[in-house]
Amino acid sequence: MKRNLFVLILSLIVTTSAFAQMMVKQQENGKTTATNFTSELETYLDNFAKEDKFSGAVLVAKDGVPIFKKAYGMANKSTNAANTTKTKFNLGSNNKMFTSVAIAQLAERGKLSYDDTISKHLPDYPNKSVADKVTIHHLLTHTSGMGSYFNDKFFEKLDKTKTLADLLPFFVNEPLAFEPGAKWQYSNVGFTVLGLIIEKVSGKNYFDYVRENIFKPAGMNNTDSYERGAKVKNLAIGYTRATLSDRGRPDPNAPLHENTQMLPLKGSSAGGGYSTLDDMLKFALALQNNKLLSKKFTEIVTTGKFDVGGPMGKYAYGFGDKIFNGKHIVGHNGGGPGIGANFDMFPELGYTAIIFSNLDSPAMFPVITKIRGLIPGGSQTVSRQTQKQQNEKPLSQAEQEVRKLEPEDYMAERPGHKACSDQRACRQQSTLRDKHRQSVSTSSRPGYSPRFRAARHLFRPVAVFLSSLAFSTIAD
Repeated sequence: MKRNLFVLILSLIVTTSAFAQMMVKQQENGKTTATNFTSELETYLDNFAKEDKFSGAVLVAKDGVPIFKKAYGMANKSTNAANTTKTKFNLGSNNKMFTSVAIAQLAERGKLSYDDTISKHLPDYPNKSVADKVTIHHLLTHTSGMGSYFNDKFFEKLDKTKTLADLLPFFVNEPLAFEPGAKWQYSNVGFTVLGLIIEKVSGKNYFDYVRENIFKPAGMNNTDSYERGAKVKNLAIGYTRATLSDRGRPDPNAPLHENTQMLPLKGSSAGGGYSTLDDMLKFALALQNNKLLSKKFTEIVTTGKFDVGGPMGKYAYGFGDKIFNGKHIVGHNGGGPGIGANFDMFPELGYTAIIFSNLDSPAMFPVITKIRGLIPGGSQTVSRQTQKQQNEKPLSQAEQEVRKLEPEDYMAERPGHKACSDQRACRQQSTLRDKHRQSVSTSSRPGYSPRFRAARHLFRPVAVFLSSLAFSTIAD
């Protein structure tokens, strides 16, 4: 019996040793994969920039530590200043994340509720029929029925839009496009109203509030909203092929020119601020480490609320929440004439990817797709039967409405749209995202790769059997 016990123990030691060697080899292969990732991305971006297809800066971080950071092109052609990793770029709609966090801070402090109507905090809001039925939740999820203020009146008075209140005349009397909560429609108007609510509830100017309560705690010393024409160090000038007469829509055959005169006098709570690669990484870390919000409210703002369908996935509170090639992504993007910005967090994988471009936003779309594809891990597959079942389901009302949007509007906030050629097949992403998040939360452990976890589960019944057999041998 003792001999049997000795043989069993020896076999277990040999198996464990071999398994450990396999894990060491896997970790070495993992390092090689990381090296290949940065090398392939650098080669891709170098070639893309040489072809004059990209100008901007890119950062990719793993567990908060940059593994790739590089700038391309010119920040200011008239002064011959090149883009650097410290250049300040226009954020476009990425400011919506700051506005969402600001609202959540006030909600966490008990100063407002997501179910509050506009009229509760802005009793003097001119359009009573809108103010009495639209809630903060509707505004944050783009389900209010409000639209955009990029109309003729706005472009005629670009030089007079210095405060949030200055924007009111461009939209306040417009009726709702649908009943609040019934559909989804991207709305810069909604986030402008959120900024006005922040000002009313906090008693501070919107720009001062986010500077003191978001940028400062996160250490974002190079992020702010600047007046057009202000002398700001390391500021990138945007270059566009669009004109005011075309409502800011680029013409691929038109010559590039500065976008300065196409910008409002100052950004708003809907977009238009400036930041750097490092500052946006600091924002990601502050958010992930609950420096800006508690864990509960961080989850509230970043968890999808309305299923838009297609490559956009779900929209949360000022954040997108989607699955791309089996990888869970939380973030936002922004675009406009001479403006491109994308902010992706891969919560379960530990990666953060930040892209800035001072060209028209379509220039960054291939870069977004490339980086998302290169990020290792998170792969999931769907069986043909499941795919068939998903495709047979009718489009939801929200998805039908999204399809009705003008092509350029639909594309503008969806840099990953080319990844799905079939619209119905894209619908799988929403289901995959939820399944992916659940599977990761139950299986991932710090320091262990997916392959290690799979092997551990494979060896577990064998170990239990050997332990029970050894115990019975000792008892005999």
